[in-house]
Amino acid sequence: MTKNEAQPSYPAADLLQLQSVADAAAILSVSPKTVRRMIDRGELPTCRVGRLVRVRRSDLERYIASCAEV
Repeated sequence: MTKNEAQPSYPAADLLQLQSVADAAAILSVSPKTVRRMIDRGELPTCRVGRLVRVRRSDLERYIASCAEV
């Protein structure tokens, strides 16, 4: 890519904010075991980075919003 070409306007903070299971648990105020159960039931989507399981911040926010709708 040359200097004159436009680069994507993705702020690094918005690109992929990935949370560990422990971080997601802290945000939801539950135990990491509860988050793993939510993942196993398909309630919370994840992505894998090598052997690590990560939760996208946007998926976590979507889950929280869906709980508020009930």
